Amino acid sequence: MGRPIKQRPRHDVIVEEHPFNTDFNQRMIVTDTHKLVFFANRPYGELYDLTTDPNLVRNLWDDPASANLKQILLAESCLTR
Repeated sequence: MGRPIKQRPRHDVIVEEHPFNTDFNQRMIVTDTHKLVFFANRPYGELYDLTTDPNLVRNLWDDPASANLKQILLAESCLTR
């Protein structure tokens, strides 16, 4: 069978969607604890705490208590381009 491959666990996953011939651009970053969806050129987005809200019911995007986390995740998603 061979030896198992040792891999480093991922810290996060980033997904980007940019449909052809549109100005729509969506970027999503998912970590072990949070999910952030950013829509370029749009004033809205989505931010969820996966540990306390695994069903993605409570959007924390506009929550002042989550503002710092939102900025950190947005910066991280831009750095990986």
